Amino acid sequence: MELAVITEMSYARTKPAEYVSQRLQPLVEAATGTYLEALNECITQMNAMSALPALTAADGLYKCANEWVVSSGPAGTIGHDPNLSTRISKYCTWSSYGENCSYGYNTAEKIVVALLIDDGEASRGHRKNILSSAFTHAGAAIGSHATYTTMCCIDFASGYAEK
Repeated sequence: MELAVITEMSYARTKPAEYVSQRLQPLVEAATGTYLEALNECITQMNAMSALPALTAADGLYKCANEWVVSSGPAGTIGHDPNLSTRISKYCTWSSYGENCSYGYNTAEKIVVALLIDDGEASRGHRKNILSSAFTHAGAAIGSHATYTTMCCIDFASGYAEK
């Protein structure tokens, strides 16, 4: 399923208007409140954007993401590793990096849609990472989480090279 997450993000990047039509627009009818606001904002942004290249799956980024899933999931930790630059540097070199964490979703589509809508995150940082033209590579890891059953960590990089 980890590769399916990267494929789903790449679908959103390479065919944004189609992604909106297929994945996001069907959610509008049942959406309310801040979720509807975030969804409509995402739809507007993606309909206005140009296509981006697909993300390349990267083993070093998968290892980095998996390390966070293995260490934080069983403990029920929520959020990002404050030492992400140290963790990512064990597996690759990079010029810039980012990380998304998702909790409680069990399919690639649900994970990516939730991160793109990014309800509850004022900065829309998860959406920005997925739709960033700077990021060229990604690695996703999925595992158990003590509170939310499932978690997904996605690490992104530009200027990427394996160590």
